Amino acid sequence: MATVINCDMGEGYGIYRLGEDEKLMPIIDLANIACGFHGSDPNHMRKTVQLAKENGVQVGAHPSFPDRQGFGRRPMVIEREELTNIIIYQIGALNGFLAAEGLQLNHIKPHGALYGMAARDEDVANAICDAVEIFGVPLLGMKNTVHEKVYRQRGFKFLAEYYADLEYDDDGGLIITREHDPVNPEVAAARCLRAIEEGKTESINGNEVEVGSDCICVHSDTPNAVDVALAVRNAVQPYLSSDAWPRLENNKFWGNKYVESANCFSLARYFLSSSISWWTSLQGRRRYCCGWGHDRIGRSHEIISRSEIWQIWNGRQISRG
Repeated sequence: MATVINCDMGEGYGIYRLGEDEKLMPIIDLANIACGFHGSDPNHMRKTVQLAKENGVQVGAHPSFPDRQGFGRRPMVIEREELTNIIIYQIGALNGFLAAEGLQLNHIKPHGALYGMAARDEDVANAICDAVEIFGVPLLGMKNTVHEKVYRQRGFKFLAEYYADLEYDDDGGLIITREHDPVNPEVAAARCLRAIEEGKTESINGNEVEVGSDCICVHSDTPNAVDVALAVRNAVQPYLSSDAWPRLENNKFWGNKYVESANCFSLARYFLSSSISWWTSLQGRRRYCCGWGHDRIGRSHEIISRSEIWQIWNGRQISRG
């Protein structure tokens, strides 16, 4: 069972910061960036997109109810058409900043109460689908919920999340609080590993509940989020995959290496010198390597797009950065 690690981030506002995005970004695979209605603003959005680009992290939109005062964690009653427009508005804002950085939207994950209500209410789930079908990307959610049923019925690729830093109720639902308490990193890591291997977790009352684990979420506003994310990544390392995201090949190179004056021989030298172990065919998807060039979590920054591979093969010069 392959998985990836995602994080809700970019949730500061004005002069106020929330979470340690700079420390978290190198540890994760997917960033769910706030779009302004529960947290974030234009400056925070662009800075977080740039930070994701620098670290080779895929970006998804994290839209919410219009509830900045309650951080999007309070239920609201909004008609389907208006809610769809609210969601389109937020995703469109983030999409503009992605375009400014030469990136594409990778996925969408509703935030807080919007996420929770969609898990129970078909109208809310359909309002989300009405917005997301404009952008044509996968949706994140929870297994055995109303939103899983609706998303799949509407034809969206659905990826089930497991939450490293939240408690589950006896029905398998999340217990969402206005503020997150610290969690024990080792306990969180063990729970994530069990979710992957057994598809189960323990509820707050000690009962077994069924969960999905296509991706694992760590919240940036959990007080010890960096420690939790590191412990989780170390625990699930054998299960981490670059194959879960169908749009990965469409994004550009992110990294710090320049390849110049290349031909078929220098292409071979480039791959060999970086000790790259390809986990997928040459589709421009993200790779992981097992030798020189690793960062502290074992992830390579030598990422190259399909079109650039052909440029190198044909002896053309490319400059990337």
